Amino acid sequence: MCDTSLIEHQEGFRSHGYDDANDHPLGAGYTIKGNATVGFGFNIGPNGEGLSEAECRLVMNYRLGKLRKRLSGLYSWFDGLDRVRQAAVESSVYNLGLPNFNAFKHTIAAFEQGNFAEAAYQMRDSDWYRNAETRHRAGECAQMVETGKWPEGYNLPAS
Repeated sequence: MCDTSLIEHQEGFRSHGYDDANDHPLGAGYTIKGNATVGFGFNIGPNGEGLSEAECRLVMNYRLGKLRKRLSGLYSWFDGLDRVRQAAVESSVYNLGLPNFNAFKHTIAAFEQGNFAEAAYQMRDSDWYRNAETRHRAGECAQMVETGKWPEGYNLPAS
C-alpha cells in the first residue's frame, strides 16, 4: 500500500465530478474547460452515485504504486531519496504529469547530484510555482525537497 496522504491533502476529496480547470461541478449542458475523466462509465456527475472515498483511495493507491515504480525505473536517484523527498517528487509528477516534470531539466540534474537546495530552487524558479493555482503545492514540494521534512500540520508518517 502506498502513502497517499500528501496528495489527498493537496487535492482534496470530491465524490462527484468537477472541471479541474476552474473547480465548477459538472452538470447537464456545462462546457468543460479542463479535464473530466473516469473509467468504466461511472456517472460521477451531480445526479450520479459518484465514487466513495474508499473507492478513490483504492485507485489512488494503485496509481501511486505504478508511479513510484515508474519513477524508480526512470531516475536512478529516486530510490536513494528519503521518504519525504520521494513524496515531494511523486506529488510534483502527479500534479504536473510526467512529460511536464521531465521538462524540469535543472531540477532533475540537481537531484542527480544530490543537491536538494538547488533542486528546490529550480522548482521555485518555474511557471508551476509562479502560477497562483499551483503555487502553494509547488512551494510545499520545494520545501520538502529542501528540508527533507513534512509540511507542518500534516498528519503524515514519520520520515
